[in-house]
Amino acid sequence: METAKTGEVLELPAGPCPAEVTVANPAAFTLEGAADGGTVLEPTGSGKSIVQSAADVQFTLSGLTFTGTREAQAIALSGAGEAVTLSDDTFANDLDASGYGAGVSIQLPAASTATAPTRIIDDTFSGDSAAGGAGFALLGSSPLLVEGSSFTADGATAGGGLVVAGHDGGAGAVRLTGNTFGGPDAGEGDTAAWVGGGAEVTLQPSQTLTLVGNRFEHDRIAGAQATQERVGAGLFVSAAPGEASYPVTQSDDVFADNAIEATQKLPTPRLAAGGAGEWITGLAVQSTADRFTGNRVASDDGQPPEGGALGAFASATQGSTPAQPGVFTGVDDLFTGNSTAAGGWGGAIYVGGPPPDCSGGACPASGLALLDSTVVANSVDAGAGSEGGAIWGSPNDSLALSNSILYGNSPQPEIFGFTANAPTFAYSDVCNQSGGPAVAGAGNICANPLLNPDGSETRASPTIDAGSGALVPAGLATDIAGTPRILASRGGCHGAEPAIVDMGAFEFAGPSLFAPSCPAPGIACADARVESLVARLPSTARVDAMSCPGLISNPRLALLIQRGPLVARHGAVKVTITCEFAASYCAGTVTLRTTRAFASAAARGNRRRARKAAVTLGSASLRIAAGRIGVVKIHLRPAALARLGARRTVSVLIAVRARDSSGASASASRTSRLRLRATQRH
Repeated sequence: METAKTGEVLELPAGPCPAEVTVANPAAFTLEGAADGGTVLEPTGSGKSIVQSAADVQFTLSGLTFTGTREAQAIALSGAGEAVTLSDDTFANDLDASGYGAGVSIQLPAASTATAPTRIIDDTFSGDSAAGGAGFALLGSSPLLVEGSSFTADGATAGGGLVVAGHDGGAGAVRLTGNTFGGPDAGEGDTAAWVGGGAEVTLQPSQTLTLVGNRFEHDRIAGAQATQERVGAGLFVSAAPGEASYPVTQSDDVFADNAIEATQKLPTPRLAAGGAGEWITGLAVQSTADRFTGNRVASDDGQPPEGGALGAFASATQGSTPAQPGVFTGVDDLFTGNSTAAGGWGGAIYVGGPPPDCSGGACPASGLALLDSTVVANSVDAGAGSEGGAIWGSPNDSLALSNSILYGNSPQPEIFGFTANAPTFAYSDVCNQSGGPAVAGAGNICANPLLNPDGSETRASPTIDAGSGALVPAGLATDIAGTPRILASRGGCHGAEPAIVDMGAFEFAGPSLFAPSCPAPGIACADARVESLVARLPSTARVDAMSCPGLISNPRLALLIQRGPLVARHGAVKVTITCEFAASYCAGTVTLRTTRAFASAAARGNRRRARKAAVTLGSASLRIAAGRIGVVKIHLRPAALARLGARRTVSVLIAVRARDSSGASASASRTSRLRLRATQRH
């Protein structure tokens, strides 16, 4: 390797191989595992890393498995100018109880001099254990891209799967895209003892953080510890100690079924537990189309549990750096089914100030703004001190809602606090409730939004076309499901009404059941007899005979593919599809293929000459009743899986084509991450 030249590819043979390699070659060469994915690298002994370097290396490692390190990191790098790429590698069951990054550890001695980012692409971290960032740790301010990687059942004191901590005032954009932290089964979650069950990110003011399409699922704060707050079971994001804030942008992320369960070893001091989905401290976060579902703060042995899904907290004054507010702006966001234990504050969201108390005017005002968002069916368990079924805020913090739905959270008042600064409400479904802030402003309603279980609107939702287009953020083109943000959905007496945005995270894509009052001989559209009859009609029926032409017309057939990663189980993948506005049914096919090209099995022995192409993993037929959601099971082809080698995740394109009984046709497609379990391999 020390004589390899830039662009040169070196391939290792298959089979287990004890290795202890120190790399000083700065050339951008590539070291690949065997084509069948069987190259396994193991340490030569306890306390030994497999690959290490203190030079400014730029190598690429691909298709390798690193396993079995004890009291050392599998890969340990410390060059200030390093910019390596790790692609399609696996880090399994590596252990470094006192260090950071049992799988990959990058610890920079000073500010980074790298001009290109370190790239962690399509890697798998599973069963690793460390003091911090069991799978991957970057200590230092350096450009970083982590994309398409999975962190499963990793455990650490802080940052169960990943830790990124900037220092020395360096710069560098950090981007996390399309990764999974945890998994759909409870045992697949990553775990930490006090912060960041899935991941912890703490950067410098000169850095930026972007999160897109990540999934934090079944991650936990668990165990027993006595000296630290227990926050951010899915994700913990904070300003570095004594530093000012940095910009955070996140979109299309999922925080699902994460939990804070850790208990205190000692009864004092009373420690906080909060933000089971995400916790931010001293930062301003811009969130778009993020989903927070089923997250829970279960610990109640310290301070009141805070924010079942999200906590936005101000940092305390430290040295010459003043306290920094915590500000969360959510656009097209969904909060549903989140909860905190009895005595808790905020079933979905908690907004607060720095310790020890933030009730005075000297504290920075943290803030929460929800635009075109939905907060429903969140709760604080019944008990003394339980407050704010949806949102809880400190007295001087701020709250603003526009074009949003906040309804059906318990206990009431659903919004608690914000007493020094009156919240603002506009064109939202939110109710005045005893003990809560006064709800006043243009366009507000207080009505059951009649939503589906996933938070989307039904045809009868009073929130359809009830928002204000002037309040839609500039540049917001779609809702949380990818539907155009402003559609003409409510029918009128002479056809569709002008396009008006809906309240909430979802835009209803079809005609509503009920139009405004429609003068007609002897009957009006708003008449209860007409509503009852229309409710029993299929979505394609016309009601012109009811003297309300255009109330419901024949909309175009639509196919909707559920967002989120896919998981292969027992040789098959399930894809969820909705058949909307069809005549009787949708019938057609679903095809699953990779988005990148792979060499054929026969040609893998000569990679440079191998002809590569996208791999069709499987297909299946579908038949779904009109207006229903169907789950299509696609059996994966063994030969196609073999072409993927040892990869645990792969980017795929889901393509759907279908017709209804009238002959109308439609198609839909969506890219997703497919997780391939170890038992899937052929």
